[in-house]
Amino acid sequence: MFGIPHFGWQRVAVATLLVTPLILLVILMTPAWLAWPFLSGERRQDVRGLIGQFVDWIRTVAKGASASHGRSKIMM
Repeated sequence: MFGIPHFGWQRVAVATLLVTPLILLVILMTPAWLAWPFLSGERRQDVRGLIGQFVDWIRTVAKGASASHGRSKIMM
């Protein structure tokens, strides 16, 4: 009980930071999905390109987070 402190709040904070881009993506893309049926073919291609860029960005962020997972940033 009084041994090594448990930092559960840090895990929650890290998980929140990792999920935040995905939540923002969903919130920011909602208007585009609602307008989807009313868009012309060219506009639909633009939206697909934007979605592709967001997906690439999220993958890059996720790879960076997984690559640094377990590595110490402090050099002694």
